[in-house]
Amino acid sequence: RARPPTQMAASSLGDIMGGTPGQLPTLGEFEPLERVLLTANGNLQRLVSSYHNTSVSVRVVYSREVATGEFERKVALLCGCGGTEFAEATSRLHITRADCISAIADGGVAIGQLFRHLNILPTFELTAAGRDAGGEQIWRDYLLSGEGVVCEIHERIRSDVLGALVSPSPSAPCDSADDAGDTNDAGGPA
Repeated sequence: RARPPTQMAASSLGDIMGGTPGQLPTLGEFEPLERVLLTANGNLQRLVSSYHNTSVSVRVVYSREVATGEFERKVALLCGCGGTEFAEATSRLHITRADCISAIADGGVAIGQLFRHLNILPTFELTAAGRDAGGEQIWRDYLLSGEGVVCEIHERIRSDVLGALVSPSPSAPCDSADDAGDTNDAGGPA
């Protein structure tokens, strides 16, 4: 049976993302490396890539505009080019800035790259986290928000991604110009 979600408080987590310092999230029920994953605020891909010494690729399941300024997106994150899927992210964006809407709808900017492309420093707010009934996945809900942009992201992450997950051997970098919500990764994925 699934554990109830742990509610979170907004926090800057003492790093480069914007935000107002506040009470740190209570994540005592999670293992230390799980807490690292749950509090990653724009660098999940980089953490996994560094841990496994391989690239992380992104497979877009869907990306669509559902109304003016409203976008939905689902991606799978894979360890290595075409490798093992370790996470799935579903995002919903609410955009009020005309330049942001145009950048996505007309300019070909991927949703996950919007913050970087328009030089918007987002704030990160982890709103909930939990573990699935079988303990095979952890999940988190968080917000990335900046001037005129709010991105609601739900991620499911394999519990063994920083452990027993078998990663492919390092190879040439993947062509991955997009991400789930990560805003700090130099090759890109909420």
